[in-house]
Amino acid sequence: MWYEIIPSVAIVLTAMSLPVLAESYLNRFMNGKPYLRDIQTPRAVEYVLRDIRLSGDPYKDIGLEGIPDAKE
Repeated sequence: MWYEIIPSVAIVLTAMSLPVLAESYLNRFMNGKPYLRDIQTPRAVEYVLRDIRLSGDPYKDIGLEGIPDAKE
């Protein structure tokens, strides 16, 4: 009957969703943050160079609190 397909569908859905669900955990384990930076555009390269300049590490980005204020 129709319910015989349920185990096959469950296996396929599990196999298809595991990489999506595990991506943030693997990136956090390997890079220290839950997302992976892509440097294929010139703007993204500027972001990586900015992070290297400000924090010394391209994988550890900092917020506005880490940028020094301009002297007036």
